[in-house]
Amino acid sequence: MVSRTPYQNVWGWVTRPTPGFIWLFTSFLCVFVVQSIFQLAQAVPLTTFNEMFALSITGIRKAYVWQLLSYGFLHQDIMHLLLNSFLLYLVAYEVEYQIGVRHFLGLFFTGILTGGLLWLGAEHLKAGNPTLVLMGCSGGVFATIFGFITMFPERPIALLGGLRAKFLGIILTAIAVYFIVFPSNTVAHMAHLGGILAGIAYLKILSYQWRVDMTIGSRKMSSSASRRHVERAISRTDFIHQKVDPILDKIAERGMSSLTEDERRILDEARERLSAKRVA
Repeated sequence: MVSRTPYQNVWGWVTRPTPGFIWLFTSFLCVFVVQSIFQLAQAVPLTTFNEMFALSITGIRKAYVWQLLSYGFLHQDIMHLLLNSFLLYLVAYEVEYQIGVRHFLGLFFTGILTGGLLWLGAEHLKAGNPTLVLMGCSGGVFATIFGFITMFPERPIALLGGLRAKFLGIILTAIAVYFIVFPSNTVAHMAHLGGILAGIAYLKILSYQWRVDMTIGSRKMSSSASRRHVERAISRTDFIHQKVDPILDKIAERGMSSLTEDERRILDEARERLSAKRVA
């Protein structure tokens, strides 16, 4: 039997609650309690609360522009909430650890916004029911999942027989496109597609921005402070390429349980360096 380190799940990577995930999940629960209170008090399918904060064509026509983000905090029922939260939890640690809590939340809300806009556009084009509402954070969840896939395309998923993350991404995208072309249920696949596109674009743009910042920083040597900043950044980059990348490759192939004490120490040091980078 292959042993796993604490928080490592059957998917093949580490999971644990992160500040970003805890904030989002707590918000989901609080909003769901308010939703439930309105549902019990009004006893109608579309309560006043949902009408104000769920996304709809009618709401946008009334200039309820906050709906483009607020709908992501609403859920149809407790199972809807728990499923979205579980999927977000699976990748939250890996994504937030790599890009920091600020970009983690930025990635999530970009998925919510993009998913909502695509859904609105599709509903407008097909002249659907203007009172139809969209609820759920699936756009943000898909953005986070595809942020993970963009960063770790070759990561094998143990529970899926070692299927590479990039192939899971292809499958999820194909499913979303198929049900957009041939709709057969009430799931907002257009919002899923928006999240997919947002996740890929956000990570690509973020990666490009970091490369540009490094290039600009290396040219600005007019002060000792800027030189020290660039030297620290280059030192971190070399450390990651020379020391950390081989360990990550080993984890991808053989799992966390294969690491030696020295390799675990290097990972801890890398975590400290990245944390210091985020604070700066």
